[in-house]
Amino acid sequence: MNLLSNQYADIDFKEHLDYVKITWKKSAPHDKHQAIVNQCLQALELLDCHKLLSDVRKIGVVKAWIEQEWLKDAKSKGLDEVALLVKEQTYKGILTKRSSCVEQKSGGITNHMFRNEIIAERWLLSAS
Repeated sequence: MNLLSNQYADIDFKEHLDYVKITWKKSAPHDKHQAIVNQCLQALELLDCHKLLSDVRKIGVVKAWIEQEWLKDAKSKGLDEVALLVKEQTYKGILTKRSSCVEQKSGGITNHMFRNEIIAERWLLSAS
C-alpha cells in the first residue's frame, strides 16, 4: 500500500510482510526531509508497525539529526528494528564491503546496514 509518493521519496506499507519501506529518490532540503521521515513515523504508529526498511542508496547518507533525535522519538512510538540499504561508497560503506550486514544502536533502536535488499528484508522478517 502506497502511503506517500513525491519527488523525494516513496513510503510504502508492505502489508504481507508487516514493515514500512521508505525509498529515497534524491536528497531533499532539510525541512522536506524532516517532514517525510515524520510522515513515515506517523504511518508506523498508525499501522502499529515496528519495523522500517530505509533505502538511502540514492541519497548516500543518513542525516545526523535522524540518529540524534528522530530515532529516540520513533523508539518511544514503538519502532524496534531499522534496516538501512546503503551503497558501498557511503561513509558506512567501508564496513559493508566486508560484510552483508553491520549492526549499530541508535536511540535505543537496533539499526542494521545492508547492501542487498533481499537480505535486509529477510533480516526484518526474522527480527523479533
